[in-house]
Amino acid sequence: MPVTTETNLKNHSVIIDDIAYREQPQGDEMARITKRLKQKLITQMPAKRVIELSGNGHTVIPTRLTVDENNRFIFESGSMFAIDVDDDHEQTNPQDVATRFNAVGLVYTFSHGIKGNRYRLFFQLERPEPSEAYFNAMLGVIRKELRAEGVPVDKTAINVPVRGGSNYWIHNEHATLNNDQLIQTAKQRSEEQQKQRSTLEPNQLSSQIPFEELRRMCEAIGHIPSGSGEGDKWSAVVYGIKSYEQEGYITPVEAEELHDIISGGETPYAALKTATKATIGSVIHYARESGYSPKILYFHNTTQPEKTYTESRINVDRDTQKLQPENAIDLLQKKNRILVDSPTGSGKTTSFIEAMKAKESENTSRHEGKFKQFYIFAVPTNALVDQVAYHHDVLKIQGQKDERLFRKFIEADRNHKRIIVATYDKIEWLASVIERNSAFNQFSIVVDEYHKLVFDLNYRNRAIKSMLEATRRARTFIALSGTTNDIDKNEFDEVVKVTGCNGSPNRDLVIYEYEKNKQSLAELATIVKNRSEHNRLLIFLQNMEQGELLKRLLKQEGVKSDIVNRHHKGKPIYQGISNEEQIPDEIDVLISTSVIADGVNLQNTNSHWEVITVCSNYSDFYNASMIKQISNRLRNLYDRFSLFIQKDEREPKQYNLEGAYHSALQRAKDLVDEFREDPFFNIALHRNSVIERYYGLYTKEDTLHYDPLTIRHFAVKSKDNFYKKYRNGFIKEVEEVFERNISGTFNVSELLRQDTDIATELAQLEQQVEDEAEDEKRLEELKSLSIDELFTKDVYSAFLNDDRKQVDEFKSVASQHHFAYVNATYDILPYQSIKRTISSITRKAEAKRLRKQVKALITLWHWKHYHRFNKTKEVFKELLAFSGVPLTNDDWDDVFQRIGDKYNFKKNEVKTVFKEFGMTNQKRSKKERFKVLLGGLTFERVAEENNLSHDELKQVIRTYATFYADRYEQLAIDKELQKMELEKNVEV
Repeated sequence: MPVTTETNLKNHSVIIDDIAYREQPQGDEMARITKRLKQKLITQMPAKRVIELSGNGHTVIPTRLTVDENNRFIFESGSMFAIDVDDDHEQTNPQDVATRFNAVGLVYTFSHGIKGNRYRLFFQLERPEPSEAYFNAMLGVIRKELRAEGVPVDKTAINVPVRGGSNYWIHNEHATLNNDQLIQTAKQRSEEQQKQRSTLEPNQLSSQIPFEELRRMCEAIGHIPSGSGEGDKWSAVVYGIKSYEQEGYITPVEAEELHDIISGGETPYAALKTATKATIGSVIHYARESGYSPKILYFHNTTQPEKTYTESRINVDRDTQKLQPENAIDLLQKKNRILVDSPTGSGKTTSFIEAMKAKESENTSRHEGKFKQFYIFAVPTNALVDQVAYHHDVLKIQGQKDERLFRKFIEADRNHKRIIVATYDKIEWLASVIERNSAFNQFSIVVDEYHKLVFDLNYRNRAIKSMLEATRRARTFIALSGTTNDIDKNEFDEVVKVTGCNGSPNRDLVIYEYEKNKQSLAELATIVKNRSEHNRLLIFLQNMEQGELLKRLLKQEGVKSDIVNRHHKGKPIYQGISNEEQIPDEIDVLISTSVIADGVNLQNTNSHWEVITVCSNYSDFYNASMIKQISNRLRNLYDRFSLFIQKDEREPKQYNLEGAYHSALQRAKDLVDEFREDPFFNIALHRNSVIERYYGLYTKEDTLHYDPLTIRHFAVKSKDNFYKKYRNGFIKEVEEVFERNISGTFNVSELLRQDTDIATELAQLEQQVEDEAEDEKRLEELKSLSIDELFTKDVYSAFLNDDRKQVDEFKSVASQHHFAYVNATYDILPYQSIKRTISSITRKAEAKRLRKQVKALITLWHWKHYHRFNKTKEVFKELLAFSGVPLTNDDWDDVFQRIGDKYNFKKNEVKTVFKEFGMTNQKRSKKERFKVLLGGLTFERVAEENNLSHDELKQVIRTYATFYADRYEQLAIDKELQKMELEKNVEV
């Protein structure tokens, strides 16, 4: 129980809204209340009066706040706070709780009696507290004590603003809490939490463990001989194995094999009695004690999350094998969030656009003049906007300035054209325009190629997040995808599976294996040349430079080819593909990046086609859903779909995406709770860094949240990276997605060696590839030597003014690494500094170094000046324990794994923290290379590595802070720079 005292009546600094509500204010009304409160003066009144006003429907702020230049509340002091209790099951008596914990009183919220016991406890302190951290810590102590007594308090205790309620009750207007005792309790708990965090045992695996991992655990423990004095350990381990077999996770044969490793054949497994108390946790414990660490992380996780959605099916017409408009109309009439899992080529777009037209006609005739229903069809690319608008005669919204688009919208509305196809980035704007145009307007949103939200989140984050906000306001939201494996289906109320359609329209599914990366492009060119004698080819290769090189190699071999990538959107071939859905007849081989991999249709007039997708170290196509999309770009039957991929000798291992995702999702929930439970957590001082970004943490309305889509994105990315190594597992997943087996696997390296003529030709091509690479290298060197002449003030101004024409001209004549450097620094470095330092940039990897290091340095300074709980900071502190120790890469991998296990993070997440904030040095012996962590990144190191003077770097940091740092980061920067000036003056 909190230490309390009784004093004379005291006044508190509060802000009171003038309007009393008789029901809970929502949405925009709450925003208006907050706006009024920011304009109100602080007043003084006793706690009893505050509770009376709150209980009569007035919104109150029970702390002393001011408003800063950004119109945000700033805490000055507080002597009173409120905590919400959401007792849905009526397990508590509100007045008893207020009495037991010596609250001044309570207010019954508008939900009280409707959703159980809903009330708000008001407490007063014996004196105002000027420190926001201490104030929140005291509030946290009371909240924890309430929860310890079984009172279901809301995790986000209320400070500002506190909504009014329907009634109130006063317990004791003199009751106060002792500040000093509460702060002391908060400090003790904080120290205990820090101790717990530093001694955390790695979390035991809660899901099924693969047998190979159990065997590795037992091998780490080793033989425990009889008479060794370790009988208790032996019993715990072997009966742990026995219990795992009894639970059905492993077979008796597997259990016996594990038992023999531990017992060394001294006792038979059959002699063991039934296991009682022992569990597999004993095996995990002793394995870790013996130095075991799992080599595999999430791909073995067999957890199957609970489904929170309903499932239904639509069987398409057998003759057409297409989704019909009437099917789509049924779905558009539902007020749900629906995912439609319908194969590519099943007529999704046509059926939904036709259904929208039918509904538009019906709505116009019945509700014209009062009610308007708009239908928005969202697609990921401009090419798809053009294609849908061209074929279905609907309004298109893309690019252009908002004023011009608004005029187009108004004109279309007047003409009763209320079906709109738009790119993802325009959906929120479009929804807002519809809502502002009339209070009676409604809209439904259909998002095509919904899997793209997961794939593309890293580079179109803002567009995707804003579109999702708009879908939450839509009357109906429907997501369409032909490949739903990477989508979290629990986002939706209903998942509709469309059945009865054919799969990918190819006769043959084959694998072309190559052996060595160095020879792969020449071998690909040879295969393409030979296959083009029988079929026309569509090649997907996710590398523009390698695509251009392949085109040149084919041209010299007499093969007519062309290339399409994002830089060719103005070319006739791209326009023909987008609008006419045709590849020109004169082209035998079309090479493309993923620019036409989603949604773009190609109407092949015969079956003599082959689609080859290159999966290599230079072509990053390791996502089975993406492969399925690629296979469906040709809409009519064609001969062969093939993967060109490096040979993998390993056993196929597959990645369990759902297990990985839901493990990370749970970890994100735990992280948010850990932050909220910290007594000194302050949302204003919270900063996301590496770990927090991986788990999708973000702040909204002064509360910490996690974003499932971000977590899903990183889980899919981890899966794709996993399959770069375990390529046989990737091929197996491709088979599952296609619902077909591979019909043939060809080792092209071996086949090409066996044919003497082709082998000679291949050798020439390999030499040509090497020569091309040398020529490209020399060209880059020549461009580098000319950078002083190429980079002028006019070019610098073009970057500042976003003059794309001149920027593109500079890109065509400058080396890749020099262009990347200017592009990454023009907004933070002045012209003269770039001019002086640009010649020192010799690799593309160095181009963004300055920007990354400045960001990391500011984060380190923020950590230094604001001592707040931060997971990335904790991980980095663990890494600093290894400072000064020369370690090999393998040793560092072990360190990353151990720290990851301790905090339940992935090894790569810890490694990223190391790379972002660590300052390292290289050492080597005759046999090995070592990396030494010198400490955290320093100002001096950043200046030295980037060839900048200290004054130049200070100016860079100030400029960066102006655009990208918030108020508290700027304060930390000011303190550090002032400290440097003081030290400099002392030296002088």
